[in-house]
Parts: sequence; C-alpha cells; structure tokens
Amino acid sequence: MIAFPKTQRAQCLLTQAPGLVDEKQLRELHIKLRNTELAKPV
Repeated sequence: MIAFPKTQRAQCLLTQAPGLVDEKQLRELHIKLRNTELAKPV
C-alpha cells in the first residue's frame, strides 16, 4: 500500500496536484516569482 500514490511525473491523480496558481493567489500569500517566464502556462 502506498499512502500517497503519485504518477511518474510526481502528480496526484486524485487532486491533480501540483496545479497552476494565478496572480491573485500569489499576491494573497505575498509570493513573488523571480522568473515569470517559467510561471506562464505552456
């Protein structure tokens, strides 16, 4: 038994984590990204 099963890409099939976050969520938590090019969805 695996307590928190993940795929080979380290994604959770139940919650779809990790997920994308929007600018509002980042502002609420006072998080600033250094390289915003990496934050843009592909």
